[in-house]
Amino acid sequence: MRVSESGAPVTDFVKTDVLIALEKTANHPERRYLVFLDELNRCQESARNALMLALDSTRRLFHPIENSFVPIPDNVQFIAAVNRGREFTGTFGIDAAQLDRFAPLQMTYPPPAAEIEILARRHPKIPAATLEVVVHVADAIRHAQDLPGSLSVRATDEACVYLEHPLFAEDGKRALPEILKTSFCARFSGRWDDVTTDAGTVWGLVKKTLATMKVPVPEI
Repeated sequence: MRVSESGAPVTDFVKTDVLIALEKTANHPERRYLVFLDELNRCQESARNALMLALDSTRRLFHPIENSFVPIPDNVQFIAAVNRGREFTGTFGIDAAQLDRFAPLQMTYPPPAAEIEILARRHPKIPAATLEVVVHVADAIRHAQDLPGSLSVRATDEACVYLEHPLFAEDGKRALPEILKTSFCARFSGRWDDVTTDAGTVWGLVKKTLATMKVPVPEI
């Protein structure tokens, strides 16, 4: 809504990023386009319903200004990412009709070797041996049977950001246990020094894995 020169309210239609992208694709049929709908189920269902025709065999999107449908060219492919499960808050359910418009793929964490490679590209200053420790500790937590949640790749990336900070860069190996305590344990409920909580369980896994990899853990 905006106010006109006469002071009357006027409704203007603002094009969405999706519509802008589709208009560009029609002008470049020689190119291929991927429309990535990230965190799709954090979008309210009323908004997702507007995309239903775009995602099925009709492949079109309604244009409210022109009161017509915009055909989606064959050089456009849609992909979406969702977090499904009771551990994720702020999300909305995906019904059968919406899910049927995709070919669902269940994604898991990358293998340790692949994750180390990802982190090495992002943080080239961190020694490979240190990256290996960070990833193997995270892998041990991810495979723990008695924890309600897990660690994303963001957690290992965050630990590397800490390791690159000037406060820790000179002696990252000594600081590593404290960094993992902050970056990993704080993602779980409770306190790291309370073994009856999830955070305490994670700290136990951190110390056990560090000991296996011969990384000293200061007594606190």
